[in-house]
Amino acid sequence: MWPFAIEIPDELTTDLERPLFPGDSIFVNKFAWIEGRRQVTIDNWYRKETGMLSYQATALMIDVTHFPYWTTKTGIIVYLKKKEGKAALARVTAYGMERSGMLYAKQCRHGLDLSKTRLSEFVNLKLAPIPAGWMIGTNYIVPPGGSYRLGTEIMAKEGSQILACAEPFTERWRWLTKTGLPKVFPIDKDYTLKEMKLAEDIIAAALIMETSYFGVVKPLEDEKKRTFTINHIHEQKAHIAKSTQYLGQKIHQ
Repeated sequence: MWPFAIEIPDELTTDLERPLFPGDSIFVNKFAWIEGRRQVTIDNWYRKETGMLSYQATALMIDVTHFPYWTTKTGIIVYLKKKEGKAALARVTAYGMERSGMLYAKQCRHGLDLSKTRLSEFVNLKLAPIPAGWMIGTNYIVPPGGSYRLGTEIMAKEGSQILACAEPFTERWRWLTKTGLPKVFPIDKDYTLKEMKLAEDIIAAALIMETSYFGVVKPLEDEKKRTFTINHIHEQKAHIAKSTQYLGQKIHQ
């Protein structure tokens, strides 16, 4: 019997050419069950307070089988959480992703510090391929045919990508708001072709965010009918609205 999810301790990755990130392929040679977590149920497979999978075991030995080729895309920070004494985390999105993804401090490279970033800043995202059929959640991915999911996952198709890690955006962007944040809308005649392409990609990224679903899908049964409806419980409307404020105008106008 294999665990549903396995923790990979940092000490197992110290001899690798780089840290492990989502999208990497590894083989777990040996693991140890965590006391009290062996049984997976619909109530404990997912940690609602963190939005992450609940692992049942810890890896003791691993082999890396594949480091994928990354695609670099400039994206934006659409949600940012900073709390004193805790590592900052962000939600980011870029054109080429199926949905936005959570970015944690462990995924930040080459000097990117989330505690010093701001909402709507540009960031360079490294995207890794994911096999078709896998289910992409807001903070996790699960293989096809699994027994557990929230119902808001997106099925990966051929060519789908997920967030692996992120680096600072180091290029100069000429178009800024009064507060110094990047602005990409409206695009005018003074934009270079390179600037126009990046602006279009950022607008496309914002559209991905605006059409994303969060929370848990729950059935609401009607005793008078033989059918039931599924209503989506939306938990994060506020930061989706914030995700396009930097555009200067609403992108659908």
